[in-house]
Order: sequence, then C-alpha cells, then structure tokens
Amino acid sequence: MMKHALTPLPTTENPTGEQRKPANVGRKKGFRPWLLIWLAFALQVAAWVFWVKLASKHPVQEVPLVTAQPIPKKP
Repeated sequence: MMKHALTPLPTTENPTGEQRKPANVGRKKGFRPWLLIWLAFALQVAAWVFWVKLASKHPVQEVPLVTAQPIPKKP
C-alpha cells in the first residue's frame, strides 16, 4: 500500500510516556562544502568574463620601438 504525503510521521515514546517525532525530522541539513566550491567556481568564471569584456573594449596600443641612431664619427 502506498503512503500518502499527508500521512503522519511515526512517533516514538519517551520513558515519560510522551509522544515525540524522530530526532532527524525537521533538522536543518549541515553546511555542504561542495556548495562553497561551486560558488568559488562561479565567481571565478564571472571574473574571467568581466576581464575579457573589459580587455575587448580597451585593446592594447602598439607602441613603435625607437631604433638606435648610429653614433656619428668624429672627423
């Protein structure tokens, strides 16, 4: 028989006779380190996109090299 989503959770009984929910019900899940890794990856990609767009709008200027002039010989 299939349980319905609204079926109440099984309860356990305390030594005092009180009904309570299992310990893992309603508990927040702990911090997941992989979430931090994905966030760092996304920030890195965003930074690269920013720098590439900035570089495409401001191309490198070509600067001509000054060639050395020959030293004139004394007569």
